[in-house]
Amino acid sequence: MNIAAEGLYDLHNHLLFGVDDGAEKLEDTEAMLQDAVKNNIKVIAATPHMLPRTDMQKYEANFPEAAALAEKYGIKLLRGGEYNARSFPPEPPYIALGGGEQGAVLMDFRLPSFPPEFQLCVDNIFNAGYSLIIAHPERTFPESMLPDLERLFDSGVVYQVTAGSVVGKFGREPQRMAFKLLEKGWAKLVASDAHDDSKRPSLLLEAYNVIEKRYGAEAAAILQNNARNVIEEPSAPLQPIPVKRHGGGLFNWLFKRG
Repeated sequence: MNIAAEGLYDLHNHLLFGVDDGAEKLEDTEAMLQDAVKNNIKVIAATPHMLPRTDMQKYEANFPEAAALAEKYGIKLLRGGEYNARSFPPEPPYIALGGGEQGAVLMDFRLPSFPPEFQLCVDNIFNAGYSLIIAHPERTFPESMLPDLERLFDSGVVYQVTAGSVVGKFGREPQRMAFKLLEKGWAKLVASDAHDDSKRPSLLLEAYNVIEKRYGAEAAAILQNNARNVIEEPSAPLQPIPVKRHGGGLFNWLFKRG
């Protein structure tokens, strides 16, 4: 299945206006939708920061207007949210990606450490019937915390890297960490984390092109299909990418010698 031809799914986007540090006005939402069209995005989960101070009345009031505008651009806008690990609600229901009563919860970390009893929080999320996606770990955690990330992955957590990291927008270290997480099979999703159409635009299509060039068309297709399944078939297991790189040169020579 050529998911790219049908359109990409973006599971992390701050285009819902007037709710967080993303789009401020409907005009900003429209500019971000235009950027999404350039990236061949057909489905977007609006994921404003879900903090104790988040105005949920504004969320509910503004979402239908943003969704109607998205429809004019051929984009389906779905509800979602980006929870912070240190202010995660103690009990469900949570706003899952896609807006369903269950599904995938998106979570981020502002600090490169885990809150006390975080594993208990993870277990509670799973026991309530949700899955957990951790956003932009490559921008949050240093390489020294890979053993901690591995333990979380082994418990069932999925990592989502940011398109900007994959293309190098955030610098060399986040890019290197993003590739490492993809190659380990821990990161099974790529999303834009777009906040506007200029300083922090989507870059999702460019990221998939980088992944295809580095790892092959199959790897890009797997990641695209994973994003689709989070919304369309949430019970389907997400797949890791094949790690063999395409191309020749020194890398293949070393690979054969090893």
